[in-house]
Amino acid sequence: MAQVWILILWHFLNFAQAVDLYQKPSFILAKLGETVTFHCTFAKKHSAESMVWYKQPGAQILQNIVVQSPLMEAIISSEYNKSHLKLERTKTNISFSILHAAKDDGGLYFCGVVVMKTTEFSTGTFLAVFI
Repeated sequence: MAQVWILILWHFLNFAQAVDLYQKPSFILAKLGETVTFHCTFAKKHSAESMVWYKQPGAQILQNIVVQSPLMEAIISSEYNKSHLKLERTKTNISFSILHAAKDDGGLYFCGVVVMKTTEFSTGTFLAVFI
């Protein structure tokens, strides 16, 4: 099963390089209750595209957190508390913040760009929350 996930992740990472998505750092260690911000930079040619944030908790499937097109307000998944999240977008950046990080916020976070109904992902950032 792990081999399948590695293959899927490798596939997404190769797409991320093709669309110029940059997500740094690759690892964040946060204290319980802190605000954590993920940054994603993308090529200006994608400024008219929808951007997304996903979370992969542990070895589970990706969970959609938010989608935002440049002309509409962000649509936050019903599984997430809107007052717990903050999203900012410019022509070449999208930032996603978790306000008051909780233990269950830990996991791997990906930004992505939706190009012709296909989502292409960044390399991701792993968040670990400690007490």
